[in-house]
Amino acid sequence: MGSMGPGIAEFCKVREAKGGKAWAYEFARPLPDDGKHPEITTRLKGAFHSSDLWFVFKSLKHCWRPWTQGDWDLSEKMLTAWTNFVKYSDPNGAKGSKGLGWTPCTEKSPKFMLFKLNDKDAEASEMGDIILPK
Repeated sequence: MGSMGPGIAEFCKVREAKGGKAWAYEFARPLPDDGKHPEITTRLKGAFHSSDLWFVFKSLKHCWRPWTQGDWDLSEKMLTAWTNFVKYSDPNGAKGSKGLGWTPCTEKSPKFMLFKLNDKDAEASEMGDIILPK
């Protein structure tokens, strides 16, 4: 997310002040590399702008990267969230649904959904603080 996180959090606060909701997320899945495309991977390390699109549209099979089952599970979670948002204006689903546990980013709770895998390459998305660059 680079330095965009604080600006996104501020947007969410403004949206809340105007009576709306905003769900913020950070795609925090460093993309796997098989070492066969150094012309790409030396420039684009980790998660980069638009790398989440393979997941949102569940089109991982159209990319050469060595995806894991966790990637496919993460893709399903993201596709479900986007579909729910389109259908219900809420990434969790219909009103009253516990859904994904994705809460809006607010002044009192400036949390982002972190779409990620754990150290065993299993889907491990959770609400958390934005990850600021080091």
